[in-house]
Amino acid sequence: MRAKLLDLFAKSVIMQGLLTLAVAATLLYLIIIGREVPDQLWNAFWTILGFFFGSKVTASTFQSRNPEYYDATK
Repeated sequence: MRAKLLDLFAKSVIMQGLLTLAVAATLLYLIIIGREVPDQLWNAFWTILGFFFGSKVTASTFQSRNPEYYDATK
């Protein structure tokens, strides 16, 4: 379990997810308390979200095209 967690951290999967959640939580907080959300924060959110999902699609595409690199037993 620890090795798997460190492997995910090394691939920055955890950091991508945490960054996406942190920015999303900040946006929701500002919306809930009724404050105006700065344009820079909206732009950062959409950029981070696009990168997060784009990297998932790229990894999935690579795995489907190169099954020899993907070991489902790990």
